[in-house]
Amino acid sequence: MVGPQKPDPPIEQFVRKAGSELETSLREAGSPLPPGVTGEQLVRSAVDDMQRELLSDGTNERVKLWRPHIDRIIRELEAELPGGRSNPEFQTTMVARISRWVREHQDLAP
Repeated sequence: MVGPQKPDPPIEQFVRKAGSELETSLREAGSPLPPGVTGEQLVRSAVDDMQRELLSDGTNERVKLWRPHIDRIIRELEAELPGGRSNPEFQTTMVARISRWVREHQDLAP
């Protein structure tokens, strides 16, 4: 497991902006945050949780197991679609095929 990360300026900027927007949206919807809780705190918590998961040992193991299969899917799509990666359908088709492969191969989840 990887320890805490140094603050990343673009992420910090996102956290501040998204936190402010969250507070404003909730207030305008009539559901302000409780006293002492900020939108920035909520967004930071979510971002920190996502970073921990992305950097976890389990994620690293999945990457090692899945990499050859994902690379194969990408190579097949590059050959199949006119223009390869520049084809406007490449991204959505790739995500759909990788998602399908993951669902079909849950036995490879660590």
